[in-house]
Amino acid sequence: MAENEGGGPGGKPGARDALEALAKGSGQKISRRQAIAAVGVTAVVGVGAVTGRRVFLPTSNDKAAGAGRGSSTTLGTTTTEAPTTTAKPLPDLPLWSDPASWGGKVPGAGDVATISHKVMLDVDATVAGVVVAAGGELVYDPTKSHILTSKGNVVVQGVVRMRPSSAAVHHVLTIAGVNESGFQGGDTHEVMDSDKGVWVVGKGQLDAIGAVKTAWTHLATAAKAGATSITVDEAKGWQVGDEIVVTPTESTQGNSEHWNHHDRRTITAVSGKQVTFDKPLSYNHPFTTVKPGVTHRGEVLNLSRNVRIEGTEAGKAHVIFLHNEAVQKVGWIGLRWLGPQKVLGRYPLHFHMCDDASRGSTVDGAVAYDGANHCFVPHLSNGVQFRDCITHDTADHAYWWDPAGDGQQAGDVPSHDILWERCVASLVAAGNDAHATTAFMMGAGKGNVIRHCVAVGGSGASEGATGFRWGSGSNDETNTWVFEDNVCHNRSHSGLFFWQNNAPRTIVDRFTVYNCGQGIYAGSYINLVSYRDCVVYDCSDWGLTVAANPMGGLVSPDETITYEGLYIDMNGRNDYGVYIEAHTLGGEHTTKVTNCTFKGANKAQVGFPDGGEIRQMYDFVNCTFEGNAFYVSEGVPGDSKIRVQGGNLGSFMLHPPGGPGQRKPEWNATVTSS
Repeated sequence: MAENEGGGPGGKPGARDALEALAKGSGQKISRRQAIAAVGVTAVVGVGAVTGRRVFLPTSNDKAAGAGRGSSTTLGTTTTEAPTTTAKPLPDLPLWSDPASWGGKVPGAGDVATISHKVMLDVDATVAGVVVAAGGELVYDPTKSHILTSKGNVVVQGVVRMRPSSAAVHHVLTIAGVNESGFQGGDTHEVMDSDKGVWVVGKGQLDAIGAVKTAWTHLATAAKAGATSITVDEAKGWQVGDEIVVTPTESTQGNSEHWNHHDRRTITAVSGKQVTFDKPLSYNHPFTTVKPGVTHRGEVLNLSRNVRIEGTEAGKAHVIFLHNEAVQKVGWIGLRWLGPQKVLGRYPLHFHMCDDASRGSTVDGAVAYDGANHCFVPHLSNGVQFRDCITHDTADHAYWWDPAGDGQQAGDVPSHDILWERCVASLVAAGNDAHATTAFMMGAGKGNVIRHCVAVGGSGASEGATGFRWGSGSNDETNTWVFEDNVCHNRSHSGLFFWQNNAPRTIVDRFTVYNCGQGIYAGSYINLVSYRDCVVYDCSDWGLTVAANPMGGLVSPDETITYEGLYIDMNGRNDYGVYIEAHTLGGEHTTKVTNCTFKGANKAQVGFPDGGEIRQMYDFVNCTFEGNAFYVSEGVPGDSKIRVQGGNLGSFMLHPPGGPGQRKPEWNATVTSS
């Protein structure tokens, strides 16, 4: 569903603007403090009214005596490198705790703190809301751990700067007291009082960079249930007290709800690459050899960050860059209890209709967890790069942007030049649509790239609940992704679900799926996709389901769907490795299957079990079949052209039962020379 619902109360004029206009009109010089006193303490300032008493930070023209000085380290730079720990003098900043910084009174729990210049958070504080006006900066003391709790919106037109000087320093922004049932959600162009969260608007910036650490890694040795320590490939920056998740890797066979077998633990000791935790593992986490020489190991995720924006378990908030006009640099940040359930447009990190202004924005090492909605969403926002990000224990599509809604074309909602690299979606539960929940949605747009990403764990109601999904609402007939070296394992349903018609040449490169309900669903009815060097292992349903026929002629007359270098091993889990359905649409083009290996299916490695009215047209070239090669249903049209060339079976034409040539009972077919 596109974000075209709802709306909300409009932004109200700023009281500051009205006061300055009043001063100009009267010819009198009115100080900001005098103006505040004149109109009372309930003045509304900034965009999107936030209820509560306003306490203003003076501008540089206000000569409030006793402005405090900052303490002793640099604020850092705008890169995602680890914050410096070298002590340096800080700029001369007013302190949050100093009444003079606020014109005489420090904002309290009933006040909305409005910041129009710079202030440094040097104490823990609770307020009714925060407005950082254009030109204002809220700077967390980089040398000290502090929590700012807001009971209302945090509206950022200026800068919120959270850059700890070391991993031992924690900067936390909490949105508390959220009533999720009061959210309106939907598309909006203004801050909405009802939807409590962090709203970064105008040229506002969220300059939030935590301590760099290994975001996620792999088990170096298999882990068994009952173990209290593991060895990993890398644990740089991991500390006692960090929360980790060991992802499930158990086989589909004999392991009920194997997709749900994550072990979430708290670190009690770190020694090199050995990590000890607070209680024994509940599940086995074996290695999985998916083909000779290729073994996959479980991921270990670190959920802890020393910069965090949080809601509460009882009330989930959100972070949105709303029509934002600034490049954002966000890194190594924790986003917990964000994303209220089934509320459109309110997610842990949402770039909303930023267009080209978001180009150059980076989100590195961020983790969104314990939420109930989509997680990382660049919606109609271009050029955002997500690297080493994690989602865990969330609902609905984790990495996503809107597909087309009612009355829209897919090309109406593109995001261009998005990068997902080394990102993980772990334990994604079904949300609004249990048949379509996915870890990674391949949304509409051009120049988009996804590589080295992992979808692990999670459930749904059908093969459309998948690790990676190309949905029909994302197909604008120019939407092609660079899709390379991605992995899906231990999901209850499919690893990859392609459901687009008239899709242009799309290449799925080196995708691996294992221990899932189904491997690859190659739909929908007619398109042009190439699946190259993909591996499917130990899936409880089919390894590869083929629904789509080639449409042909889009670029050249010979263009077709291809399956190249696939390795499908069912490991005895089901009747067919490749299940070729009765097609809905057809043409004169032949699907080409080349240099593939099929093994481990119980009835046939490649099955045509459905029949149908549209003839089956396939070339199997230089393929290897271990076990019974084919099964052909009596209902397959007699004019089908199924040709085998080379490989371990030789060359011949395959026909439905009752066709010409030599009868092959084990295939339920006949063969003639090719």
